[in-house]
Amino acid sequence: MNNTETKKYYAFISYSSQDEKWAKWLHTSLEHYNLPTALCKQNPAIPKCVRPVFWYKHDLSGTTLSESLVRELNNSLYLIVICSPSSARSPWVNDEVKAFIAQGKSDKIIPFIVDGEPHSPNAENECFPPALLSLPREKEIRGINVREQGKSHALVDVIATMFGISFDTLWQRHRRRRIRLYSYAAFAILAAIILGIFYWDYNRATYEYYADYVDCNGVPRGVVPLKEDEVARRNKLYKFEKRRIPFGEPGMWGWRLSRVLYVNSAGTPQEHTNTEYKDRFSIQDIEYSKESGTVIRVNYCDTKGKVLLRHDLSERGRTVAGFADFKASAEEKGAGFAKANITSIFDADNTIQNKSNIVRYAYYRDEQGYITRQTFHSNNDYDLSRSITADGDGISGFQFTLDSLGRRVKVEFIDIEGKLCCNKKGVAGKEYEYDRYGNIAVARYFGLDGSLVLNELLWAECIDVADDNGNIIEATLYDDSHAPCLHKDGYHKVKAVYDSRGNVEERAFYGVDGSPCLHKDGIHKWVSVYDSRGNEEERAFYGVDGSPCLHKDGYHKVKAVYDSRGNMEEQSFYGVDGSPYLYKEGFHRICYEYSALGNYVSILFYDDKGKLLHENVPVVMMYPADNCKIAGLPSESVVLKWCVWEFGDGIDCFMEILERYRFSRKEVVYMTSSGEIKSFVSDETMLGVRLVDSIMSREQFKSIKKQYQEWKEANSKK
Repeated sequence: MNNTETKKYYAFISYSSQDEKWAKWLHTSLEHYNLPTALCKQNPAIPKCVRPVFWYKHDLSGTTLSESLVRELNNSLYLIVICSPSSARSPWVNDEVKAFIAQGKSDKIIPFIVDGEPHSPNAENECFPPALLSLPREKEIRGINVREQGKSHALVDVIATMFGISFDTLWQRHRRRRIRLYSYAAFAILAAIILGIFYWDYNRATYEYYADYVDCNGVPRGVVPLKEDEVARRNKLYKFEKRRIPFGEPGMWGWRLSRVLYVNSAGTPQEHTNTEYKDRFSIQDIEYSKESGTVIRVNYCDTKGKVLLRHDLSERGRTVAGFADFKASAEEKGAGFAKANITSIFDADNTIQNKSNIVRYAYYRDEQGYITRQTFHSNNDYDLSRSITADGDGISGFQFTLDSLGRRVKVEFIDIEGKLCCNKKGVAGKEYEYDRYGNIAVARYFGLDGSLVLNELLWAECIDVADDNGNIIEATLYDDSHAPCLHKDGYHKVKAVYDSRGNVEERAFYGVDGSPCLHKDGIHKWVSVYDSRGNEEERAFYGVDGSPCLHKDGYHKVKAVYDSRGNMEEQSFYGVDGSPYLYKEGFHRICYEYSALGNYVSILFYDDKGKLLHENVPVVMMYPADNCKIAGLPSESVVLKWCVWEFGDGIDCFMEILERYRFSRKEVVYMTSSGEIKSFVSDETMLGVRLVDSIMSREQFKSIKKQYQEWKEANSKK
């Protein structure tokens, strides 16, 4: 073994190009093999590893093979010959063997048989090159046959031969080490599986479904749980998403509520259409304190997850109330960012436009954590007597009577002194009765004397009837004398029919005498078709005789197409005969494009021929996270740049629509055809255009106006 001190390589691998894969495998296996430490200690001449090993495909690149052979073979302790019929016929292999024998090292040749037989009577099956066959009998070399021994066994045999180690000794140690490595690998795989399961379980969400919910210490608590089969047939319900509490926080690894979604049976977020729930949002995202684990913020979002309002919740000292401070999604304080006028939360149509300076709610809770009293405050002073204020109707808060589940069965308005009061319509409060499905079955509006009074929709009592799936199939209205009455939209009763997934297939209106009647929109009923996610793809209108009729805006049917995120990509209008209908502004189809955040980036209008209307008119909505930079606007700007068709009435286009939620009013700024900037207050849609949250200074508006005028002038010259 002393020769190893003077040799550059432990071995030289000789092979035919057809056996290259075997040469490559053997080269890699030898150079990565570590001999047992115990053997190396017993015999210091045994190296710890078998490298380097010469493999001329890599090691002779760029050199003359004939010159290199003698040098590298001489620098190699052993010659390992990959033996096969191919190598037996290779002159290169034979020359390498002859050169090695000529150096007097025939006893250092190790035949590694991968195919064929040595000394075979069949020349086609012979695997030894002629140089090996020509060795005298006393110098014949034993071959290591990988087909008979197996790859691992053959590899160990080669190494044992090279270093004069007993094969059994090396094999037993190799086998024990392999078992140990397999054990380590199995343990690593098991650990990875456990960690994977742990990671999955840590990050997964669990879901629960309820018909309703109540506020308990700032966290929604589900009321009337729903089973899977009930969810599949329910029109609308609440989906509670729970996630693991992060490590380092109180109660870590436990579950807590992270989100509440108002969804249909397919799980698609929905808007609240029940007038009694106008204060509720489609999605609630809940944030917790890392130190105490209590709720510190609730983000109220629309169906696409865009934050519309934030409530910052807090407790201070021994104050008996909890607090919710209003913040817009841009962190601007003020009651103007509340979804609705405070009293309109409990009014029927959510359209009262009263001024208010409310920036905080104070919640008083009972021992169970349910809200029993709520007051309005004009600043963040924790002396509630100094900060209490009233909205435009003189209402300073509410006091609630709850049932055993924490639901409100009675809501009474209170003034700044805490006394019962009424709003300008004479409404002093509301009463609710619930059915076994969790729905409000009866809603009544009452005055200070407890008697029924009419609300904004001109009814005092509404009685709902649900089917076996908990879906409301009938709603009937009564006045302050319990007599049947008409809704301000012209009907006394509305009936609904649902499909197997809980979608409203049909909604029809009836008069006091029970006969079909017309809604103010000029229709008796509509019939809808839905996609697999519960998005309404089609709505058609019918008259009292059941025949197709026109909506007051002139069309019989409207169709919609949605993208994978539930955004409406296209909307088109049709007449009774199924032909394309031109809306009153001249378009048949509207196409919408959205940013990654779900905000409008363009709105295009087409006529019935597919021609794009006002092809050169830019229609872009700018948002901070999207493309404010493109427009060169300050990053905090939220702008709707809207240039569309001529509307008439002096409004040529909406150059900018500025909507501020200030005192529950939506302030709209627009530019007339003469270039004059005007504004008005509304929370309704304007000429078919739905208003959106936008915040921009008047200076910015004027700057954009100038850009628009330049654009219009340039286009007029074309």
